[in-house]
Amino acid sequence: MEEEKGQKIISRKLLSAYNKELSQKFQLDDNSITKMLLFFHRVGNLLYFDKGVLRETIILDVQWFVNAFKCIIRKHENKATTDCETLRFQTTGEITDRDLTKIWEESNEGQTFFAHKKDILLYMEKIGLLAICDTLKGQLLSYYIPSMNTRKFKNRENIITKSSILCFHFKEHGQLPFNNFYFLVVKCLNLDGWSVLQEKGKNCWYENVACFTYKACNIVVCLCKFQIQLQVWMWKENAYINPELLSDIQGSVEKTLSERKDSYVIGYKCKNGKINAGEDTFFIPQTEFPVTELSCPNCRLEKKHLVDNKICWVLPELPRRR
Repeated sequence: MEEEKGQKIISRKLLSAYNKELSQKFQLDDNSITKMLLFFHRVGNLLYFDKGVLRETIILDVQWFVNAFKCIIRKHENKATTDCETLRFQTTGEITDRDLTKIWEESNEGQTFFAHKKDILLYMEKIGLLAICDTLKGQLLSYYIPSMNTRKFKNRENIITKSSILCFHFKEHGQLPFNNFYFLVVKCLNLDGWSVLQEKGKNCWYENVACFTYKACNIVVCLCKFQIQLQVWMWKENAYINPELLSDIQGSVEKTLSERKDSYVIGYKCKNGKINAGEDTFFIPQTEFPVTELSCPNCRLEKKHLVDNKICWVLPELPRRR
């Protein structure tokens, strides 16, 4: 495999062919090859995912892959410009395939990037570095890079019906969970039935917020300090938000975040909680539900209330009595 470093990428089929050229006692079966590749992936020697189309491709040179992404984001980083497409990329993180191609053309490694363009982009999407889109400008292929988005989100006070706020609280040490947020935003675009919300022809994603549509409702996904927060918005007065819908959304997000294997605590804000409010990160852990006569421990005296079990999107299963 080391001999193939100059190629940057090797196919699973070619690797299997090399394996068959070995003497019988050194050959590996297909399952052992998979375990070997996944081990090398875990220790950072290569990139490999044993799922879907990516199963057939192995990236041998991790630094080369990183360089392919770095040259995209560094091309326009902190550079003053009047070019509309460059300004759009600096502001929204959206870039057309044409502009990405131009950036790689100017790179010293551009020829190798182009030779494996499809595989590189699929791996970037899998990791959560970018989303592959075809609707940003009609049918023109484009990409969304969340880490480049600098648009500010303004909380909306005119939403008629809002759900409670679901929180994924990550450990409060080290860096804020930006990578988890970027990863989730990219993956949400591929969830069945989810699509980015649009307002006046623009996609509603921002520096730390992304808005989606799903089953006639809007879902706001927000990074607030060490929390990823979600809230469902409805535009009808006293609209009924189906608990099964909330359970469905939470399940999809939990499954998505589990791919990163980072630990977090799930909980919910009380009825007075606000989304994307840096001063308000209090939440009640899901494990405390169902509750009985629990006075909200966070609200001030004049806003004290009993916590309603309805704020919980998914009630934990109680142990069965024997």
